[in-house]
Amino acid sequence: MSNSTLSNPVTNRADNKSHGLITPLDLDFVRAQFPAFSHPNNQGTVFCENAGGSFVSQFVLNKHANYMCNMRVQTYANYQPSKAAGEAMDLSYERMAELHGVSADEILLGPSTSMNTYILAEAFKGLLKPGDEVIVTNQDHEANSGAWRRMASTGLCIKEWVVDSKTGLLDPQDLVELMGERTKLICFPHCSNIVGAVNDVAAVVKLAKSVGAYVVVDGVAWAPHAPHLDFKALGVDIYLYSLYKTYGPHMGLMYVHMDLLKHLPHQGHFFNADNHPRYRLTPAGPHHNDIACVSGIVDYYDALYDHHFGTSDLNSSAKAAKVSEQVHQQEETLMKAVLPALQDKGFKIVGHEQADRSLRAPTIAFYSPKQASATITQTLQAQGIACSHGHFYGYRIVRALGLEPEDGIVRLSLLHYNTTEESEQIVEALRKL
Repeated sequence: MSNSTLSNPVTNRADNKSHGLITPLDLDFVRAQFPAFSHPNNQGTVFCENAGGSFVSQFVLNKHANYMCNMRVQTYANYQPSKAAGEAMDLSYERMAELHGVSADEILLGPSTSMNTYILAEAFKGLLKPGDEVIVTNQDHEANSGAWRRMASTGLCIKEWVVDSKTGLLDPQDLVELMGERTKLICFPHCSNIVGAVNDVAAVVKLAKSVGAYVVVDGVAWAPHAPHLDFKALGVDIYLYSLYKTYGPHMGLMYVHMDLLKHLPHQGHFFNADNHPRYRLTPAGPHHNDIACVSGIVDYYDALYDHHFGTSDLNSSAKAAKVSEQVHQQEETLMKAVLPALQDKGFKIVGHEQADRSLRAPTIAFYSPKQASATITQTLQAQGIACSHGHFYGYRIVRALGLEPEDGIVRLSLLHYNTTEESEQIVEALRKL
């Protein structure tokens, strides 16, 4: 599919509907929402490090600038800038709740997913008892692994759901064999930031509930590829992801089901113990200016919907569902170019080798048995491909694959704003290796 087709979906809309096709993303419109793409320093570079942080949309930037310029004051007081600041923060909680189909009281915004998980683990120490079992994986980013593993010092039994050493994939049957009547917590990634495989959250939730265990899902590597994430439909107790990887500020979003949130021991200042529920797991003062601009993420998704389908009375969750279809289609198109090129050159692809968005995200990790990942990265960078190598905080999964973590794997992580021409540039660079 050429980029000319992708950049003019309006003219093809009727034809797409008649054939049951998905309206392609207008990449010109998409990229116009990100000032980074027009910056002189960024011309000619293909950005393939989106798993480490996406570009920030203009909607978020505008709200951040407005807050910092006009209402950088103590919030929620009864004078105009303070009231406006509080309203901007409240709007972000409300908009993210609408996007994910939950209550605003169940949305918590902290400094990062790593910190949110750490505080969450501290809270669970007061809920679980010695001998209780916590299951973690070695497929995770360390944020959703290390904090739970350290709980062994309190007398908890930590069990590891281990990946297949050849593919990096998790087998649900292995989880079944680990679970028992003492299993209280199962922590795993929706999608690994190394393997790129999409784990079946609903299936794991069903298994967990059969033994009465809570489920904590790290969605950091999946949320950038799935604007429509319905937490209630997934059935999870806790879901975490990073907003700076979904076109927003450097913050972490954490959803905690209200029934659980009420029972987790309070981690904040003692005088806030009976205050708003979200104070329970946010011990420090929130980043007011960052929270105030988070609603811009939802504005961006809404803008994509409105541009492609016209304005409507649908809520943001329903709009995001349509946008997700477009995102999936675009990202699958990119993978269909890059994955075969890697196979043709004899590289070992971690995880699924098929360009199927039901199986994997366009977070593509690979390595060569004959050449160091550092060398491959240097060669690609010299050709304008912005990528890196290493373990990307997935130290355990890289080691499980039999690789030395510091050299690790090469990772090409793409997003819906990457173009077909850019995927062709990646392919050409791979051919020259």
